[in-house]
Order: sequence, then structure tokens, then C-alpha cells
Amino acid sequence: MAKTVAVVLGGSSAIDTHRLSEGLRMSVGLVLRKHDVHVLLFDKASLATLKKKPDFLKKHETAKHINALIMLKRKVWVERHSLTDLQILEEEKLKGVEVKDRNEMLDVLANADVVMRYEVDAK
Repeated sequence: MAKTVAVVLGGSSAIDTHRLSEGLRMSVGLVLRKHDVHVLLFDKASLATLKKKPDFLKKHETAKHINALIMLKRKVWVERHSLTDLQILEEEKLKGVEVKDRNEMLDVLANADVVMRYEVDAK
């Protein structure tokens, strides 16, 4: 039975590990099981939505997974406050990524059948 799955990617520490890319890849895998997947990017995970990646993120595949999710008609949302904090302009993000307020994203979490948190902090 298909479920509504919210995948939360976030973290406030360094994200120059494979975790961000793996969380996005795992999200694509959930779509293949016909689940209604919503990817919610908070904090520094928002950097994955940039068209032009910072050097420390270039070695990790993020755009491919985000574009696959969008092509499969799944929602990829980035928190507006995170973009503001990181000084990212909306026009710098990948096409198809939607900017949402925190409350809209929390509504998705509250109504999801399953919530998966994929921490991107390097520990």
C-alpha cells in the first residue's frame, strides 16, 4: 500500500559528507515503491538546491537526485527561512524546487503516514 512519506533533510553542521546525497538517493528509491514522497530541506541541506554548487558539495551528487524527484512529479521543498539565513536567492535554486514557509512544511510532517529524518550533520 502506498504511503505519504515525508523525508526531512537538515542539519546545522558541516554537510560535506555523502549523507545529503544518500538521503536524496534514498528518496528517489521510495518513489519507485509508488509512495507519495515529499522531500523537505532545512538548514544547510538547502545548499543542495543551488544550481551552482559550492566547491565542498561538488563531489556529491545532489542535483541528479533532486531533478529525478521533480521529473517523477514529487515535491521537493526548501524552507524560506533557511534560504534567507544562507543568503541564497530564490533564482539561484534548481528549477522545480519550491520555496515554502516552515508552517507549510510542518503541515506535511503532521499529515504524513511516515516521517524519515535523514540527518546530514557530519559527526
